[in-house]
Formats: sequence, structure tokens, C-alpha cells
Amino acid sequence: LGDPLLYVQRVAPELDVVPDFCKTVSDRQFRAVPQIIRGTLTLELLNRGVALLNQVVADKYQLLALEPRDLHALNTTEQALDLRKRWELQRRGDEEGEIDCFSDQDLGVYRELSAEAWKDILQVLKHMNHVIAIKSTRQFTLYSNDRRACDVQLWAASAGERIRLKLREVAYRDRDRDRPQVPGSVAAGFRGALGGGGNPSARTVTFH
Repeated sequence: LGDPLLYVQRVAPELDVVPDFCKTVSDRQFRAVPQIIRGTLTLELLNRGVALLNQVVADKYQLLALEPRDLHALNTTEQALDLRKRWELQRRGDEEGEIDCFSDQDLGVYRELSAEAWKDILQVLKHMNHVIAIKSTRQFTLYSNDRRACDVQLWAASAGERIRLKLREVAYRDRDRDRPQVPGSVAAGFRGALGGGGNPSARTVTFH
């Protein structure tokens, strides 16, 4: 899906930066975690995992903030649509409802880290209370960060509304033109979602 910040810059540049679901861990915080819990995990790898976690949570709520018809209008890939269905089912089953969360299944969305690395990262983040388990099923465990409430969802909802407005503008222009002349493209995952300079093949939501 890509960098959510670029996504917003293209469609809603006046929005604030994407809120972090989980804050970067400092050296002092990391050294306070017992060695038996840290294992061979390094601070660099931990914060790399935190960055990917922030990315997947932002991407999750970006997809959920848009209706299927909007995503089809953006030529969203089947992979992203299938992922949205999975996230929608998780959300329907989430009794907490309004808090930002992710599941252990979601950690495989970006395969830059191994399953073993994610296991170590999650263990440390849970020890530090940066994430907490809120629900477990046979299929997945949902985690949240109670310090962040629904910040990412609010951001995604605002960005989604601006995208819908942009889509309407494009639809109006389409009535008088053979193809829309929309500026730019949307970030790595949503790259080309509203743009491509009129190139239909460029307006695709995809994974990178």
C-alpha cells in the first residue's frame, strides 16, 4: 500500500501528518527491557518493526475508510480488496469498536521481516505496554495501543472524505472529457489512485 503520508499530500495536503499508532522506542526504554525478553533483538530492528506496524495500521484504516465502490473507481487491486474484506471482518468482530488495532495476521502484510523477528518485536512491545491484546480468536489476536485511542481512524476518515470529493470532481470532469486529467498519483500503495495524468493504467491501488 505504501507511504500514507504521500497519499494524504496528493489528496488532502492540508491534513496533519499521519498519527503514529506506536511511538519509536528510545535507547533508554529498550535497555530497561530485561535481556531475557529482548533476546537477540536490536533497537534498530525493533524500531524498524514499529515503523512497519505504523504503516500497516494506517493502510488498514485508509482502506476501511473508503467504500468498495470508491476503491473500484480507483482500480484497487484484488489483493488490496481481499485484505480490506479481512480487516472488515476483524472490525465487525471487534467488541471495542472505536480503537485503532491490528492483528497478528496483519504482520505478514509487509514481508520485510521474518515471522521470528515479529514474534520478538511483539514480545518486547507487549512488555513495554506499547501494545496490549484486546481479543483472541482461533484465527487471530487483536492488539491495540490504549494510549492512542482512535487517532489513525480519525485521520483516515478525514482523508477518505477528501478522496470521495476528489472522485466526484473527476466524475464531473469525465462528463466533458474522454478521460480525466487528474494530477499526480497516490503513494506507493495507493500510487496512481487519483492520478497518472489521465493514464488509466496508472490509477491503481497496489502493494509494493
